[in-house]
Amino acid sequence: MKFQDLTTLLEQDESIFKPRRVEDRLERQQQEQLRQVYDYIKNGSRGDLDLRKTVLTTLPEGLHIGAV
Repeated sequence: MKFQDLTTLLEQDESIFKPRRVEDRLERQQQEQLRQVYDYIKNGSRGDLDLRKTVLTTLPEGLHIGAV
């Protein structure tokens, strides 16, 4: 494909570089992170649980924050 052809294609269809399935990405990410937290609780809350980069706004019942 020639550069000129690519330029023409981009001018005709600007949606070619739009990400797909963006609408529910945040919801899917929250569900996955909640599943990880529930697995952590289910396994006796042993070890570390890193929540620094999560999109969760509340903690699920049964998860307590504090020093041991």
